[in-house]
Amino acid sequence: MKTPSLKSLNEFIKHTYPDINTELVKGEGYFYFTEDLLDVESVMIPYLKHFTKQRWIEEINRAVEKHMEGEL
Repeated sequence: MKTPSLKSLNEFIKHTYPDINTELVKGEGYFYFTEDLLDVESVMIPYLKHFTKQRWIEEINRAVEKHMEGEL
C-alpha cells in the first residue's frame, strides 16, 4: 500500500472537517496538529510510512473527537 503524504492527509482534513483550522505537520521524530487541534496529543511515530493511510485517518478522526470533547 502506498504511503500517504502530508499533503494528501491535510487535504483529507480540510475536506472532511472544513470548520476545523488545522494541519498535520512533522516534528522531530513525531507528528502533531496545528491551530485548532494543538490541544490534542501528538502522534508519536517518526515516519509517515509507519502507518497506513487508513490508520492515519483513524488518528485524525481520534484527534478531532478529542478536540470536540474538550469544547463541550
